[in-house]
Amino acid sequence: MRYLICESSWEMMALARDLEAGGLRTTGTDRLQDLPHLQDLLEAEVTLLDSPPVDLMLRLSATGAVAVVTDHAGPDGIARWFRLGAAAVLSPKAEPAEIAAHLTAIARRVHGLSRPVWQAGALQLDLAARRARLHGLPLALAPKVYDMLECLALRAGRLVSRDLLMSQLYGLEREPDLRVLDVYATALRQALSSCADDIRINTVRGQGYRMIARDAAQHAA
Repeated sequence: MRYLICESSWEMMALARDLEAGGLRTTGTDRLQDLPHLQDLLEAEVTLLDSPPVDLMLRLSATGAVAVVTDHAGPDGIARWFRLGAAAVLSPKAEPAEIAAHLTAIARRVHGLSRPVWQAGALQLDLAARRARLHGLPLALAPKVYDMLECLALRAGRLVSRDLLMSQLYGLEREPDLRVLDVYATALRQALSSCADDIRINTVRGQGYRMIARDAAQHAA
């Protein structure tokens, strides 16, 4: 899952660094006007920003989950942000771990999960720990291979374009050749070969990948 952060102040820049250090995959920008485009490009689960203009808030919240960081709103101001579509109103004085917990809770609900566990057959993903288990045993995956697995699993049954996968895996970083996704997909198929009846990763030539997951469940840990 990827989080888009508007780094409009030193405080927000520091928060973005803390969240990244805590394990969240973040993409930052200091340009408010770029947020709608980046929200669509990255298919970011949550956009985090500091007291946005009303028109921007309405635009972002119409297409995705938005969390507002502010310490100056007061009860009426907080209620106003919620009326404008905020999924959360957070204090910048909160510990980064607390803010991360709020953001990940919002992000998993975007995908219909009440708790951070996704399962199909013998495959289980712990989204909080960013770990996979197969037949009850830890499944060793390289970080980017796990990221691809998570992205496909959360969109099981849906065609996931190569561009979206690259955006989810790399954000705005300098991306490698698109063919790296074929390498990751091969690694995933090998890792999941023992549950091929439950999980299939199909390549749609020239477009992307689709995970077929039998009896996929989003349930409590």
